[in-house]
Amino acid sequence: MEKNIASQLGILLEIQDLDIKIHSIEESIAEIPRKLKETEETLDNTRKQIKKFKKDIEKAIVERKNKELELESNQGTIRKYQSQLYNVKTNKEYASLLHEIEELKRQNSVLEDGIIELMEKVESGEELLNKKKKELEEEEQNYQEKVEEGNKNLEELKKKREQLEHKKAELSPSISSSLLARYNRLIKAKGMALVPVINGTCGGCHMELPPQVLNEVKSGKRLVACERCSRILYQKEP
Repeated sequence: MEKNIASQLGILLEIQDLDIKIHSIEESIAEIPRKLKETEETLDNTRKQIKKFKKDIEKAIVERKNKELELESNQGTIRKYQSQLYNVKTNKEYASLLHEIEELKRQNSVLEDGIIELMEKVESGEELLNKKKKELEEEEQNYQEKVEEGNKNLEELKKKREQLEHKKAELSPSISSSLLARYNRLIKAKGMALVPVINGTCGGCHMELPPQVLNEVKSGKRLVACERCSRILYQKEP
């Protein structure tokens, strides 16, 4: 015996409502790891910044030590040249040594400025590094909280989805297998398998429906589909 069309449509609308809710839940479930990934990317970026700050500080320390060694070497050379001043025999040799000493002193002045600049760079770099480390701690704590919250929400959403799927499974046997298969194809392809007639148009694709189609939908004697989008049409109760 053929199942009543109006009853079939009513149950299909219930199933569709459940499917829409299930789809919404699945989108929320998919959103949880996406949000966590965004936070992970922020963490990764902060860790890269910390790594760069450390590298810059280490580089500045090495440069400072090299300049300090060069400064110490120059100072030793200056002392040596100054001691040689007492032993030179010509004015030319004396002037040459003085020139060398002045040049080394000029180089030392540049080195000292560079050393001070590098010391300041290290100091400011360490301040930035400590600030970033603190930021990382806060971000890691925030991430952990999001993981815990996400796991809690995930369990709740899965439980709710399971309840809806169970209810859908209870309703599905009431629908003929051919109609259910048709419904499943449409819901998968269109997102909505059943749509209401709205002001003489299809509630899915908004095409204006012929009077004959409108009358057939209103009569409820058979299933009527939109000629354009193939969705099943129904008349909304006033």
